[in-house]
Amino acid sequence: MSRLTTKNPTGIFATLPVGEQRIFESIAKRVVVAPGELIIARGGTDTELYIIIEGLAQVIRRHKSGKEIVVSHLKSGDLIGELSFITQAPRSADVRAQTSCQLRKINRMAFEKVRRKTPEFVFNLLKLVSLRLAESTQQFAQATLLDVPTRLLLRLNTIAAGRTGRGREDPRAYFEVPSQSELARDLGVARESVNRAMRELEENGEVERDGRRMRIIQR
Repeated sequence: MSRLTTKNPTGIFATLPVGEQRIFESIAKRVVVAPGELIIARGGTDTELYIIIEGLAQVIRRHKSGKEIVVSHLKSGDLIGELSFITQAPRSADVRAQTSCQLRKINRMAFEKVRRKTPEFVFNLLKLVSLRLAESTQQFAQATLLDVPTRLLLRLNTIAAGRTGRGREDPRAYFEVPSQSELARDLGVARESVNRAMRELEENGEVERDGRRMRIIQR
């Protein structure tokens, strides 16, 4: 069953009034995407807006070096394709499903139909989408401008928050760390760079490892 309901709204839509959540329900089409499948492709001219109901996805862009960089990890409640939805411009990044994803999709025709009838809903929806767009821009800047140790620490913080259920509130919590190859793929760098960055974080006392488990000391 979809987690996006008026009784249990998901993500940013939890902030919408109940009546507006119902409007969203009425115009959003259910979509299921298999693991590894592209949800949107860079350069595409489609302009639908997606929200993840269940599952995980990755936002992928190419660095000027040509390497793929995972600039963001998306989960239930997150938006996909908000820039093209607002501007009608081609897609600026690939978004790939990490797991099987249940999505809701809003197309422009459905959006235009409700725009004239319920301007309050449209205003609130675009405000939420704009906030998400600002977050995405900041994440891309971090992924391309920060050094590898800092980017790695940010990624480890995200993993800790998701796997411990406590995240930043409990720096003593241990969590299982992905392989260095997986981390290198997420950051768009070589495995050796991750290895060096991990050693630097340990030497600086920012992380502590116990085999494949780790805890973050400074957050």
